[in-house]
Amino acid sequence: TSGMVSGIIIVNIYDEKLLQMINQLSLPKVFLDTVSDIKPFSLTGDVILLEGTNTICTLTEHVIEKGCKRIGFIGDIQYAKTNYDRYQGYLRAMNLHQLPVKADDCLTGTLGINTYHDEIFQFLDHFDADLPDAIICASDYVAHFVWTYMEDHNITIPDQFMLVGYDGTTEYDNVSDILTTAIVDTAALGKRLARQLSMRIQHPDDPYEVIYVNPAIRYSHSTKADIS
Repeated sequence: TSGMVSGIIIVNIYDEKLLQMINQLSLPKVFLDTVSDIKPFSLTGDVILLEGTNTICTLTEHVIEKGCKRIGFIGDIQYAKTNYDRYQGYLRAMNLHQLPVKADDCLTGTLGINTYHDEIFQFLDHFDADLPDAIICASDYVAHFVWTYMEDHNITIPDQFMLVGYDGTTEYDNVSDILTTAIVDTAALGKRLARQLSMRIQHPDDPYEVIYVNPAIRYSHSTKADIS
């Protein structure tokens, strides 16, 4: 606020109080994502979101076409608007194909930022190896915990089991090459954020924009020995 900064790019800040403080600044702003409880139109800047509803609907329909009927979802849908959108995509696909959404097959509540491992493992414990046909995960981060659980518990993977993520990250070696997922080009995304901030600085009085960036989709061709 001293005049040394012309604008701000806010990337993946999921603390509601901090977001509200940043939101009060008069500087030109571009946000990447927001928490579910803060709607994009209430932010005093442009908002760029990774498209999730149509993407996860498409991926869920893909596993349905592969024969999966009992499909679960794992992801904290209150943590981020993008997570919430991905859950809506899962629900849309299940509704379109008239498949039941079973509460026991879904973990959508708040997950502690440092307790993902313990909470996801505890959730998976209740299946007692009777896993759903497929699990849609809000991120590859979540998916890698699911796969780690299966490895740690020596679970025999059914022929039809499929695991879906989102991000396309190479950070998690156990799933990075075999996961059906949405690929996010982070370099292109960074450039898009910078271009949007440049536009906002040049045209501060233009109406704020909510922009969706579509990811690419990567379908795994793995066999039972891997994640489908």
